[in-house]
Amino acid sequence: MVRAVVPASQRAVFTVAPGRVDQVGAAWQGIWQRQDLRKTFIADYERYGAGGAIEISVGVAEP
Repeated sequence: MVRAVVPASQRAVFTVAPGRVDQVGAAWQGIWQRQDLRKTFIADYERYGAGGAIEISVGVAEP
């Protein structure tokens, strides 16, 4: 277990199918290609939870 403190910010969260770590790279590729997100590139991260849950959290600019 690792604990990290992430600066407060607006975030977009994307889910990956539970337990499918093989799909994380493709999910990042899709996120990077999106033109509709104003990404800040600050503290983007993956979160792996109980039961295989996988979330990708990306900082976005305030609307």
